[in-house]
Formats: sequence, structure tokens, C-alpha cells
Amino acid sequence: MASGPPAIDYRFFLSYSRRDAKEQGHKENAWFARFRENLIRDVAREAKLPAHVPEDQVGFYDRQGIDLGDPWRTALVDGLQQSRVLVCLYSQNYFASEYCGKEFEVFLRRQAENPGVGAKAIIPVLWDAPTKLPEPLPDCLAEAQFTHKSLGDTYAEKGLFHLLRMQKEVEYQAFLEAIAEKITKAGAVVLPPAKNLGPLDKVVSAFHRTTTAAAAAGSPTPKGVKAALMVYVAGADTDYTRRTNRSAYGAESYEWQPYRPDSEEIVGAVAPNVVSSRGLFPAVLPVTADLSTKLQEAEDKNTMVMILVDPWTVEIATFGQVFDSVDRIRLSNCGVIIPWSPNDPELSEIDPDEMKVDPKTTKTRGAALHGRLLAKLSHIWTAKDVVFVKQVPSEEKFKQALGDAIDEIRKRISERGRLLRGEASSDDFPTLPPGTASVPASSAPGGNS
Repeated sequence: MASGPPAIDYRFFLSYSRRDAKEQGHKENAWFARFRENLIRDVAREAKLPAHVPEDQVGFYDRQGIDLGDPWRTALVDGLQQSRVLVCLYSQNYFASEYCGKEFEVFLRRQAENPGVGAKAIIPVLWDAPTKLPEPLPDCLAEAQFTHKSLGDTYAEKGLFHLLRMQKEVEYQAFLEAIAEKITKAGAVVLPPAKNLGPLDKVVSAFHRTTTAAAAAGSPTPKGVKAALMVYVAGADTDYTRRTNRSAYGAESYEWQPYRPDSEEIVGAVAPNVVSSRGLFPAVLPVTADLSTKLQEAEDKNTMVMILVDPWTVEIATFGQVFDSVDRIRLSNCGVIIPWSPNDPELSEIDPDEMKVDPKTTKTRGAALHGRLLAKLSHIWTAKDVVFVKQVPSEEKFKQALGDAIDEIRKRISERGRLLRGEASSDDFPTLPPGTASVPASSAPGGNS
């Protein structure tokens, strides 16, 4: 850590998803601001801090946020290393955020390096109701208890955001008093900083390390109707030599941020949460030379496969074989979804390759990418035997599209199982009366959109 002013003794570090704290237009919402200010006030009072200690030295929180792709600021690293307690706001957005997982991981390391010291230095706060949290929760939370009788029954059932929004003032004030006491007691013993932390952008999120570590170690790929394999067709940041801004990418494909600059979430966090919400176990199917064989094996085992494609990979020559493999599949267990960030400024630029062909053209890079993608995947989007959804314009629509695709493929796998068991009857294949028009394939469930 770089030398500088003396360390500040922060009583707590507030770890939260920026999506939970912001209103539309990136303005901080009133409920989050009130809780943050109240918590600082009550912790300072409970810890009997002198009046001259400023509020910004009681609790650390990242006020400005981190511009995606920028180096992690020294102030944020210092806050994580110098705070006595981590207060983390549990929500769907929190567990989807790679950045929140990194903050959590730093405190896990501090605890692991100092056994017996600061054993309760991580204090969860239910921002969302427990029923809205992803299932299952990350493995690192297996031992964490996030409800307590002293925090109130309404809070335990509905979460803190409910208390604030519904103006449950008595319950809210009781919660504040109890949580401030917990933070102060947990911080009575100072937890030493983590050793040899290194650059924080290289720290693996505590919420996402299990799946990627298993894939890297060559663990057996889960198979069967209770699993869903995720294929991330995305490159590392160094692969996108034709892009000016590569900050939407990391060192691994799962680190791709498909809706940058609107969202900081990585695809390797968002997609597994959707899969888990459908009662399936998410796992990674790596992009390898034998991808088409792996896809066939998955169908043989009745295992769902979701292929998520970064449209910019069509400009990377090494992904040609990947597109060829995907375009050849004729499998009932597969879906292909193409996220498309409408606010990516490079999509609106004039495509340089089109200019070389015809200097008078005004085709944008976005239009050119779309055309090349459809050409590369022409068989699957015309044959319509694979659930294919293109140009999904937002993270929320992506979650919906992925969930709908999972539901459709699950029905197809179930139907295939019935056929293989010989359970089909004549009722399954009704004969249409003469002159009856058939339903167009494009309007059938799971068709192209």
C-alpha cells in the first residue's frame, strides 16, 4: 500500500450495490442516504467517539463510485483495510455485483489471516426481503446468520428497504439502535489488514469464485435436468484490438460487462443468478475446439445449455470456429442470447470496414455487427430449432429473456424425455382439418425475437 497520511480508524465499511443506492439518473436515493447518515450517527454515539471526529471518519463508503475499468482507487483499498467491520447490504444486486464480492473477499482474507480476531467483523444487513435474495446464496455465506431477534420481526421478514419505504419508523429506529450496538461490539477488537493483498482489481469476487475455480481446475461438468451450462462467448480485454474502449472486459470471459456503461454487473454473476432462480444449478461450459461435441453430449444427458454471445466477438478472427460450432447445432437443449448495449458509443460510429468497401456508406458499426452476426449464425436463426434471442437491449430484459429461454428449453427437454420413454400418443400429434392454417414458426414459444 502506498505511503500517505496516517491511517483512519473507520468503525465500519459500508458495502452496497450502487444500483440499490441510486435513483434513475444516478442520483442517490433518499432511503439509502438516510440509512447511511443515521448509521454513522448512531455508531459514533454507541462507540462514544469524541465530537471532533468527523462523520467521514466514522464509516467509510464509496461516495463517487468507481468508473468501470478505472484502476481501483487507493482510498477504497485503504477503507477496506482500515475499517474494523464490514456492513454489507444483502440484496439481489449486491450478490450480482463483482465489486461487492471483491470487498467481501478482502474481509474474508483479513479474518482468515487473523483467526480468532474479528470473528464477527462481517455484519450482514437485509436490504431486500430474504425471499428476494438469490438461491442458493454464495458458498462463502454458508455460516452467516443475517437475522437476529433484536433487529425486529418486520425487518427479518421484509428487509430494511421495506422499513424505510413504508415509513415503519418505530421498527426502523429499533433496528438502528440494535445494529449500531452490534457494529460497535464487533469492532471492539481491531482486525489487522490483509497481507500481500496486491491490486484489488485482481482479487476474485467471493461471490463468483466457486464456479470459475471449478472450471479452471477441470472439475467434472454437471449434467442432467437439474443443471444448466453457461457458454460465455466473450474475449479477454486484450482480444478486442479493434475496440477503442475495452473496459467492459477482464481477463476471463465471465468478466464481460454486456451493458456497460449502464450497469457494472458481469455476465458471470447475472446469468447464474437467473439460472438459480429457476431451480437449476449453474455451471460453466468452456469455449473449446470440441464445443459442438460437448453440446451434443449435453443433449444426450438432458442438460440445458445457454450460449451468451458478445456481438463484438464477430470482429475477432479466433472466434470464427466458435461461431461455426454454434451455427451447426440442431439441438433442443440449447439457447443463444445476444445482449446488445444501446448506449455503447462505439456502436454508433461509422464502420471503417464498410467505408473501405464504399466510401459513401454511412453504416454504423452496430449495424455492421448485427449483419455479420446473423450471417455467422444464419442456420440457427433461420431453422428456429434453437431458442435464439438477438439484440437484448438492457440488463432487465436480458434477465427476462434468459428466464423465458430456460423455461422454454426445460419444456423441450421434458417433451424429448417423454418421446424417448415411448409415452407419446396420437393426441400429441393432432391432424389439422383441411384448410387450417399452420402457426408460423416465428410466433411459436421460444422462436426468434
